[in-house]
This record gives sequence, C-alpha cells and structure tokens, in this order.
Amino acid sequence: MPEDADFPKRGQDELFRSATKTHSKVLQCGTEDGQIFRLERVAPLAPITCYLTNLYVVGLADVIRVSALDDSINCIVTMSAWNGYTSQAKEWARRREIGLFTFGEFMGALHWTRFWMYAKKDEDGNPIFAYR
Repeated sequence: MPEDADFPKRGQDELFRSATKTHSKVLQCGTEDGQIFRLERVAPLAPITCYLTNLYVVGLADVIRVSALDDSINCIVTMSAWNGYTSQAKEWARRREIGLFTFGEFMGALHWTRFWMYAKKDEDGNPIFAYR
C-alpha cells in the first residue's frame, strides 16, 4: 500500500470539520496532527480522538497500525460513503473501546457515551454494519 493510500481526499477533512462543528453533541473540533482530530463533546460525553482515513476497506492490520500511532486515538472514521471495514477489524476495535465507523455511522455515534458500541439498526432492530 502506498504511504498516503489512507489519506482522506481533498475536502473530506473539511467536510468532517464542518459536520462536527454543527453537531449538537460537539463543542469543538481541532486538528492534532494531519489525520488526527480531537473532538470535545458536551458534558457528560468524553472527548474523542479520531483518525480520518479514506481506505476502501479498513482491515485488522489497519486498525492495529492506527491505534499504535497515538495512544489517545479511540476512533477511526473512513470518509467515503462506499468505504467500509472488515468484521474482524470492527470486533477487535470494539473490544478495545475504539470506534470504527463510516462517516455516517460516526455522526450517529457522537450521541453515545459508549460511542464505540454504536451501530445503525434495521427496521427489525438488528445492527447494520458497513462490512466489506
């Protein structure tokens, strides 16, 4: 994989900033380092340190690599609507209280105290994941 294969495309980081800036549970969104963003949320919700990517499929190796970059990263968001993640990556992340989401899922997860557990649900109440 090329070094910059997981960088968000131009404008995706701005979309992330503008969407989180207007989210009812976010007080502030700041860039820590390129792809790493820190979101301060309304009390009693804890801050989230988020890594943005544009990988088509976020796999287990990607989650391990990203979580090793910075101990404070507790969320990974893949930005394009057609992107997703493997079930193995999702489960590994959940067990470590790391959220792994598509952008749309992330926007819903911001409401939750235990945001890493968030999942969209179908009409029968079953979780829907963006597995690839």
